[in-house]
Amino acid sequence: MSLQTKIKKRPSLLGAGFFISDKIIHYGASVRIRVSDFNKTTEYFGSNNGWPYHSQKYLIVSHKTMEILINQVGQKKRDFIPVIIVGDKNYKNEMSTES
Repeated sequence: MSLQTKIKKRPSLLGAGFFISDKIIHYGASVRIRVSDFNKTTEYFGSNNGWPYHSQKYLIVSHKTMEILINQVGQKKRDFIPVIIVGDKNYKNEMSTES
């Protein structure tokens, strides 16, 4: 994940977990070389005590796969969060969305 991803540590009574605070994941442009239609994050998110959910990797799908899941399988668009591909040199001009 890119440094632009806002990862927040959330303490609780029984432990702590890591969460993406704004629900947007940023990756560097170099990931395009090695991605497929179905991917998992290297990072784990959630908490050890299960609140609000146990530690898990996020499933990331390509835009094409998202469209198939919505249009042919009946998945809801609200179930997907954007993944932003960040260029190394010019962040604002090289940004695009994936899901």
